[in-house]
Amino acid sequence: MNKCLVYITVAFLAITGSLGAITPDCKNYKQSGYDSFACVCTEGQPCDKIEGPIKTAAGVVTKWESSRDGARLRKQALHFGQQLNSEAAAAQLHIKVDRDVKYQEIFGFGGAFTDSTGININKMGDKLGAQILDDYFSKDGIEYNVGRIPIGGCDFSTRAYSLDDQTEDRQLQKWNLTNEDLDYKIPTILKAKALATHEIRLFGSPWSAPKWMKTNNDLAHGGSIKGPVGSEYWQIWANYFIHYLNAYKAHNITHWGITIQNEPRANQPFNSMLYTPEQMRDFLANTLGPVLESNGWGTDRLKVMVWDHNLDEVQEWVRVIFADKTAAKYAAGTAIHWYTHSPHTNLDEPHKLHPDKFIL
Repeated sequence: MNKCLVYITVAFLAITGSLGAITPDCKNYKQSGYDSFACVCTEGQPCDKIEGPIKTAAGVVTKWESSRDGARLRKQALHFGQQLNSEAAAAQLHIKVDRDVKYQEIFGFGGAFTDSTGININKMGDKLGAQILDDYFSKDGIEYNVGRIPIGGCDFSTRAYSLDDQTEDRQLQKWNLTNEDLDYKIPTILKAKALATHEIRLFGSPWSAPKWMKTNNDLAHGGSIKGPVGSEYWQIWANYFIHYLNAYKAHNITHWGITIQNEPRANQPFNSMLYTPEQMRDFLANTLGPVLESNGWGTDRLKVMVWDHNLDEVQEWVRVIFADKTAAKYAAGTAIHWYTHSPHTNLDEPHKLHPDKFIL
C-alpha cells in the first residue's frame, strides 16, 4: 500500500483579538506548599462557566490555556498569517502527517463515583452540588464521558464493606445494595446522566470480595479468593458480579464495562484483594467470562478489563493473560494506573502486540 503523506507548512501565527477568560474571573488562591492554585466559589460567587468550542472561520485557531501563573482556561484567537519576509520563511514549521499510521482512538475522559464523591457533593447543598456536576458533565462543563464505580467499599469510603457481609452466604441470598449505593453512588450517577449530552461509559471495579470468601477472612490486608481458581468460592465470586450488574441496571444504570480487580498486587489497610496474573487469566477464561456470557453480559454488551494497577507490571500481566485465547476472547482491554514509571516504556509494547485491546 502506498503511504499517504501530507506536508503542511505553518507560517507564523499572529495573535489577534482580545484575550477572553471564563467568567466570573477566578480568584487566585495559592495553596500552601504547592505551586498550583485553587479557584473558590460560593453560592454568592458562582463557579465559572466555560465557553464551549465553536467552529471558527478558515485560518483561525482557538486556544484555551491554564497555567501555574493563574491562567484558568484563558481564551485566545490565533490567526494563520502570510509570509512577510525571509526571516519568517526561515522560521517555518514543517509538519509531516502520515495518515496510514494510526494509534489508539481516545474515547473519553472521566472520574470515579466513589462514596466520598457523593458525600462531598451532598455537603455542598443543592445549588453548589448541582453546579459541580454541571461543570463535569454538561455541555457548559468539561463533558466527562467515563465513570468508574467501586463495587462495595474502597479507600474513598468511610468504612470497609462489601455487598454481602453475611457469613457464608453461598447462595448470595442476603446480597444487597448498601446505603452508600442508594444514597451516594446511584443518585449522583443519575444526576450526571441527566446532565450529559452523550453516553457516560460506566464501569465497575471491586476492591475486595466479602471476607467470608477470602483466605484471610478480612476485607482489608490483601488475601485472595479461597480455593483453586474455578472452585466453589470463585464461582460464587463470579455470581456476585452478576448480582451487582443487574442491581444497578434495575436503577436505570447499565454498565459499559468492569475491571476484575482494583490493584490486584496491593495489600492495603482498606478493602483490597490479591491476584496473580495466572489467577486472573484462569478466572476470566474459565469462570467469570462464561458466567457473564450466560447471564446476558457477554462481550457484545460488557467490556471486561484486566490488570487495573500500575504501569510497572502491565507488560507481564498482558503477556500472561492475552496469551490464553479464551481469556483474550473475553477481555476487551487493559486498565492501568498512572502512578509510577514511564507510559512510553511500558505501554508501547502491549499496544503493539495487542492493538485490538484498548488501554484505559
